[in-house]
Amino acid sequence: MEGSGPFTRWFDDPKRKDDPPPSAAVRLSLAKVAVQEARDGAKVGWIVVDGAGVRTSAGIGVGSLYQDVQRAYPSARLAAQPPTFGRDSCVMILSPMQRVQAFFNDCRAARAGGTVTRLVVMPPEKK
Repeated sequence: MEGSGPFTRWFDDPKRKDDPPPSAAVRLSLAKVAVQEARDGAKVGWIVVDGAGVRTSAGIGVGSLYQDVQRAYPSARLAAQPPTFGRDSCVMILSPMQRVQAFFNDCRAARAGGTVTRLVVMPPEKK
């Protein structure tokens, strides 16, 4: 069922309404469950990259400076958003890809030389 993966279940649990983001240990345990569910055929809604290593073809990844993201994706613009997973409140959709998003703690900090805190990759939609 779409939207029923381990991360969704964790975040949608009403007991966690005002909780901080999950700890690294909780994220790791949820990730292991998510990988197994994907292997068993569950639909992958998005992949979160919150560590070094994975980069776009233009070399952008966690830790990249805002200015480097702008040079690599000149049409991408910062957009404020309510704090969500990770509690960051600023996102850039990396055009022309549209399915890759770079997150920053907040837009003001990004413009002042902030770095990417997380990438979110969404698989292409099936037609």
